[in-house]
This record gives sequence, structure tokens and C-alpha cells, in this order.
Amino acid sequence: MATTNEQKIPFVDAEEMQKKHPETFEAPSLDPECAEEIRALKAGDFVKVCALGERFWVIILKRENGKMTAMVDNYLFSAEDGLVLDYGDFVEVEDRHIYDYMDGSPTSREIAKKQGAVSE
Repeated sequence: MATTNEQKIPFVDAEEMQKKHPETFEAPSLDPECAEEIRALKAGDFVKVCALGERFWVIILKRENGKMTAMVDNYLFSAEDGLVLDYGDFVEVEDRHIYDYMDGSPTSREIAKKQGAVSE
């Protein structure tokens, strides 16, 4: 679960999804090569996560002790049980929640820097 604006947001555990559906779903954190790359992610990089029935990208702002504080980088369409996430909201996610990842851009790194980014 993650908190943003006093909401408890339940993120989908990609590792559990792979265990339930190994033929059709891959969690990058369970692949040894990808897991190493995930551990190297830093402020300004992007990770794709899933919550409230929607997959979306977040920008990592802070990474400590296997947890990431991130900022939602998509406009979202869904809401569940009165919970809503929107572009610019802050969330906390873990490696197990990652569906995909990619290196940051100069713009995302600048955004992270302005938000006081910290990486392990």
C-alpha cells in the first residue's frame, strides 16, 4: 500500500502476478538481470506500476531501503472505492510493484531534482 494525499493506495504486486500467471506475465524484479538493473534505478528514472485498475508511469524521486517515493507521471482515468490518483501525486512503491522501467530523461531528472530527489 502507498499513501498520497492521505489515501491508502493498493499497488498490484507484479511478482505475485507472475506466480499466478507464469505463462503470460513477467515481473522484471524476478529476472536476475532485470533485478540488478532495478536495484540501480535512481532519482529521475521511470517505473511502471499498477493501481486502481490502471498501469501508469511514475518518476522516482527518492530511493531508500528498497522503497521508492515517486511522482505520478500520467493522467489517469480510473478510480476505485473513492480512491483517486492523478498526475503529480506522490506515491510510495517497492521493487515488487514494478511492471516495467526505463532510464530517465533530462526533463524527468530535473523534475526529481526540484522535488529534492535522493537516491541510495
